[in-house]
Amino acid sequence: MSEPENPSNLPEGRRVSKSNSNRETLYLKRQQLLREMQSTEELRPINVREQVETLKNAGSEGTKEEDWGSKEKRRKGSPWMLWAILGLAIPVVLVGLMIVSGGKRGKTASGNSGMGLDFDVLSGAGQVEAEDWFIKNPGEAFEIGLNTLETVSKEGFTLEEVSPLVRSPEQAERLVQLERAGEWVAFDTSVPTDLVWDYGSSGDAGFMVLMGQKKDFHDFRAYFVRDEGEVLMDVDATEARSDIPVIELPGQTLTQPVLMRCWLAKEPHFDARSDERLFSWYQILSPNKVDFVWAYCTRGDAIDEALRKELNYGRLIGERKDYLRATVRLTNAKGFREDEFQIQEYVASEWVLPSSE
Repeated sequence: MSEPENPSNLPEGRRVSKSNSNRETLYLKRQQLLREMQSTEELRPINVREQVETLKNAGSEGTKEEDWGSKEKRRKGSPWMLWAILGLAIPVVLVGLMIVSGGKRGKTASGNSGMGLDFDVLSGAGQVEAEDWFIKNPGEAFEIGLNTLETVSKEGFTLEEVSPLVRSPEQAERLVQLERAGEWVAFDTSVPTDLVWDYGSSGDAGFMVLMGQKKDFHDFRAYFVRDEGEVLMDVDATEARSDIPVIELPGQTLTQPVLMRCWLAKEPHFDARSDERLFSWYQILSPNKVDFVWAYCTRGDAIDEALRKELNYGRLIGERKDYLRATVRLTNAKGFREDEFQIQEYVASEWVLPSSE
């Protein structure tokens, strides 16, 4: 049998597979292409050194100042950008400072609740506020207030029991009289964590207020002041007591100013002019905001300005209050209706009276 013919035309004795033949054919073609590229000037490969020189020459052709402006122009543009930023930032900062300063008119910690009272808040350097003791000793103040509420919530409490706990002997006597007449409603202190607490001041009198519900499910605000080192309950402020109830004021002939613990409200259409005088009218509401009378003061006087400030009325910064819890003194207003009175004195922006009262 004769040997098969060698299809690859290679020397005898050397046999290759079809795949090996294809690889060698590609290798030969690549060598041929390389020889052609080397023989043609336009197609010759560029070595690394020539590439680096080309890049250097391209980078030395100059910067494109026409696109970005010269260095001198760029230096001149930077200050203008800085002034533009400052011009936008300064008004924003000023408005922010005005809002912060306006919000610090009254130093009152609001919305506090629960029993997490173990903290200490320091006053500003050298500045003493009326409520500082309550802020620095919240746990002790809360415990005293809670014990007082529990004592005056017992049936048949005596004058001897409550006298050391309230602000004045007159308040203690009235409290006992109310309890004996069945007109005193006990406080619900069964769940102390349900009580909400707050701090404030009325003139030189700092106070703490505990808020919750009575046994008849009506809300209460119990006020406590610190007098001569003792925390005492202010019964008059707690009961929002007035010399004459708002509902009984119309038609009364007041021989002397009457003290009123009330809510006070004002709207733009309340003001009126009469006989070349401009009157600033206010609505005087009872503590339950049901009954009311009208009372005025002269537009722009000290009382009017103080009330407008507390209500944030007519101010550009801050939100105007709808109501103000206030204590005022009223007198009859001559020449007006029976339900219209005059505000003779603005006593306090709360129902607690200053210590001097």
